[in-house]
Amino acid sequence: MARERLDTAPLTRRATWPRWRRFRAEAIAGRHGADLAEPRWWRRSAFALLTTLLVVGAPVLPVAVLVTEGATALGLSVAALWTAGMVAVVVISWWSRHDSWGPRARTRLRLTEFARANDLRYQPAAGGPRQKAHIFGSATRRSHLDRFEAPHGFVVANYQELFDDGASESDSFEAGYVVFTLRESYPHTLVTTRATHRPRRLRDVDPVDGPDGTRVWSTKPEYPLLQRLLLDTGIVGHAHGFGRSAEVEIVGDELFLLTGGFLRLRSPRVWRRLDAAAEALAPFLALPDGGGRPSGPVVIAER
Repeated sequence: MARERLDTAPLTRRATWPRWRRFRAEAIAGRHGADLAEPRWWRRSAFALLTTLLVVGAPVLPVAVLVTEGATALGLSVAALWTAGMVAVVVISWWSRHDSWGPRARTRLRLTEFARANDLRYQPAAGGPRQKAHIFGSATRRSHLDRFEAPHGFVVANYQELFDDGASESDSFEAGYVVFTLRESYPHTLVTTRATHRPRRLRDVDPVDGPDGTRVWSTKPEYPLLQRLLLDTGIVGHAHGFGRSAEVEIVGDELFLLTGGFLRLRSPRVWRRLDAAAEALAPFLALPDGGGRPSGPVVIAER
């Protein structure tokens, strides 16, 4: 039976008060991302303050109306509408709470401790050179969010591009991605269920049937090791665990697992799926300098 190799306990473990207080001070000082460097306490506590005011203020108007007007039809209607409106505002505020400072900081703390427990380098936001896969465009405003990196060529992150057309509106593109470094270079290959937005180098290539109902565009589809890599590992099935729109692209010695939206990296389930994909690819992954075990999460857990 395959065992869980990554320690995902920090993603669900509640932080102790001393640890949270220390992390909060570091975050306010800008040590855990510029987006958390907020010195004004009322902005950091905006969600808690708003929720408290709504909960406390919700019964004020209904009680005042009923006291002054009595239990009339109009009074009851006004009280009911006010209460329903306040409940709706509280629900909407709670639904969007992840955008406020406190929940974002707690998520950042869990991701930071997860990275530390598994010897991963974690960056809340990173720049760096453009990646080789086709989803990485040439937009001037692009960022890699919640980027995790392990030695010997394993990277997982969320990617975002912002396009400004010069008008008042702008567009964006978001996707999660994983990069595995392979032992050797392979022909440029894309495995997908979608026929559009193929890389330029593959636009004149005829597709062939691939595993799990996909189509494969490759400069050398008959390449023996390529067929073994796609079929024996079941990597396409692992990719589709993140959604049917997920794609696998191979460029040189890098295999990209591309998802159709952001990866929920605070979820242990996502990391278990990545762990399973790394284990399936292990025979094809690059070895550390001097030999040893392959790259990726498999190495991290077997250190």
